[in-house]
Amino acid sequence: MTDTAEDWVRGQVASMSNQYAWSQDNDLPTWLADCRLDLLSKMVRSAREDDTEKQAIISRLLENSGLALQNIQRLAATIPAKSG
Repeated sequence: MTDTAEDWVRGQVASMSNQYAWSQDNDLPTWLADCRLDLLSKMVRSAREDDTEKQAIISRLLENSGLALQNIQRLAATIPAKSG
């Protein structure tokens, strides 16, 4: 659970980094496709090909995910380390 904006940023860095690492494995995407915890992939797969609005959003997400990860890592680097 995130209590602060800083916690949210840290969580997003971990989540996005994991998603990227998982996408580099040849077998893991197949396993994740059936995983009940991977909601985003299920939503992407369920979008109809003729739904141009959803397909455009999906394309935009995929095209910008690398830059988003870089940006959130840069933001996380500005957050002071947690003490305690």
